[in-house]
Amino acid sequence: MNATERHTSFIAYIEPEELHDATLLRFAQEDNRVTVYIQGQEGRSFVFEFLDVTSIHAMSPEGMILYSLTEMKAEPPLRRFVFVNWDEKDKAALEIVAKGLRVIDTDK
Repeated sequence: MNATERHTSFIAYIEPEELHDATLLRFAQEDNRVTVYIQGQEGRSFVFEFLDVTSIHAMSPEGMILYSLTEMKAEPPLRRFVFVNWDEKDKAALEIVAKGLRVIDTDK
């Protein structure tokens, strides 16, 4: 995959819509699973569990204000998830390549 494909391989925004303007509180990696804890601007909390993780790129993502969680093209059966930082000048980043994703609304 060349640089142009890497930046133009958008698939979808991941729901819920409260991710827009949410804060990435923390993430934890255990074996081939990554758990990401998010709090929406209105206080609603979510946990994202990425299953069968094959790669992770993390650069101080704690505290990052999210523009979105975006799925980008990956080699099947893998899926590539990018936590998009609102602040384009901030180097904070989190990208996860995994086979699956489970979203848990902790406020339900």
